[in-house]
Amino acid sequence: MPPRTSKRVKQPATPISGRFEKSQQSKTQKKNKSVIEHEVQASGQSIKGGLTAFKTSPSAQSVSSANNRHKVLDLDTSYVGRVRLPKKAPKPPRHRRWKHKGKQSLEDPTQLPDDWTDSEPDLSDDDFDAQIERCQERIKDNIMVSRFEIRLEDLRADKAQREFFIDSEPYGLSWPVIQRLNCLKQMEEDLRKNDPYKQLETVRAVMKAYRHHDLEWNHGLVTYWVKDRQLCQPRPFSWDEMDQVKENNAKEESFWIEGAS
Repeated sequence: MPPRTSKRVKQPATPISGRFEKSQQSKTQKKNKSVIEHEVQASGQSIKGGLTAFKTSPSAQSVSSANNRHKVLDLDTSYVGRVRLPKKAPKPPRHRRWKHKGKQSLEDPTQLPDDWTDSEPDLSDDDFDAQIERCQERIKDNIMVSRFEIRLEDLRADKAQREFFIDSEPYGLSWPVIQRLNCLKQMEEDLRKNDPYKQLETVRAVMKAYRHHDLEWNHGLVTYWVKDRQLCQPRPFSWDEMDQVKENNAKEESFWIEGAS
């Protein structure tokens, strides 16, 4: 038999000078890392805090400040429809429908088929009409009737509450905006009692913008506010940009970020 030959590709030898330079680079990187970790620990943050802890360290803030001074922000540009958001996972197919042919409702879970479930993963939670229709089907299937009767009552109550919220706001607002307005109304009530950062005026300005259709709830985009002024059009959130906008309005305590990052 012919002798076996190795298939391993021989790497060219690294010159001594190259190995020395790599060794020096490695030592420098370890030293820099050690300095940053020391600064993060000194700031009272845990290193495991990740990005948030690093952002509060003096090294990160000095670098961010230097970058901010040289960057011109396009605050008047709206990024609505220009940012590609991750696609939502498609809804799974409906589970196989199974009916109980007995006269009495089947309430014993041990007698149910293994693939039977009372969940509706193919329906959206806030699609109350579809949820109510499915619940009525479940009752007709004569399985766990008492459970689905309670669920049907809860769904009708949730639908009535949503319709009340919609009717309480100006016509034509989207449901995400109405949900956000409900949160802002609670914030407004709390700030009336205690407003250390003078944000009540800002919250009211944001609510007014939503109600006048000047602002929409755009997933993945934010706007920055000071007092009753909107500082930019909807744009993706960025730590460095936020730092720069906040630095440009450093005298104002009421800095506000509105939206979902």
